[in-house]
Amino acid sequence: MKYLVRGAESVERVALLLKFTRINSEPQIDGINDFLCKGAPLDIAAGSNGIEKPNLSRALSILDEKAGIYEALKEEEGVFKSVK
Repeated sequence: MKYLVRGAESVERVALLLKFTRINSEPQIDGINDFLCKGAPLDIAAGSNGIEKPNLSRALSILDEKAGIYEALKEEEGVFKSVK
């Protein structure tokens, strides 16, 4: 399931989600922001930041996986909060 939507994410949300990963390459982070925050197509986001398209795709998959975990945690917290 996809949790992150191209062009619909805030820079702040992406920055927070990146803290759950080991992604620290500035070109990759810039490519992720171009794709998720500015809505650039994958090939443009990769090319304009000097990285390979498969590398950006892999980074986006990792970030999406972490976003899924975060969403599951929020849902779990909601369940426990309503029980108390």
